[in-house]
Amino acid sequence: MLVKVNELNDKEQRLLMDLYEDGNIKNASYFYPDIEDIEVGKKKVEENFIDYIKNEFLINDGNIYYVWEENGIWISAMRVYKINKNLYYIEALATHPKYRRQGFAEKLMSSVIEDLKVQGSFEMKSMTLKKNIASQRTHEKCGFNKKYGRAFCYTSNEWVEDIVDLSYSSVV
Repeated sequence: MLVKVNELNDKEQRLLMDLYEDGNIKNASYFYPDIEDIEVGKKKVEENFIDYIKNEFLINDGNIYYVWEENGIWISAMRVYKINKNLYYIEALATHPKYRRQGFAEKLMSSVIEDLKVQGSFEMKSMTLKKNIASQRTHEKCGFNKKYGRAFCYTSNEWVEDIVDLSYSSVV
């Protein structure tokens, strides 16, 4: 079922960090290469992640963390930034490793699109690395068009080169 997260309580923080654990471990060695204990590094990444979500992402009107939940487990998630009245930007689409290749990211993204259609016509942007074929396929299954080259990253306000630009338009 689709869950819209507008604020994070302690339980939801843990559910979200469990979902992103794989990425957080990788980010620990990337962002904190001097920390040898991976658990210490992961904890630091988690603290920064939660701080960003609570104190930067969720305080912006219209931003929503969407989650696909089944049996109390957060399986897939993504951040949706509201850029303006009719434009949304997707970031951090992820599925827990135990649940990959089962269509949960597609269920999540399709449900988010249906949720946003209630508000009227809109455009949704996303991007992924060229080597992330699974993400590209998920986007395409949900109606996104892709092109190779460059894309605008709305979170860093800069153009990113050598990337896959993904876009979806809904006219209601």
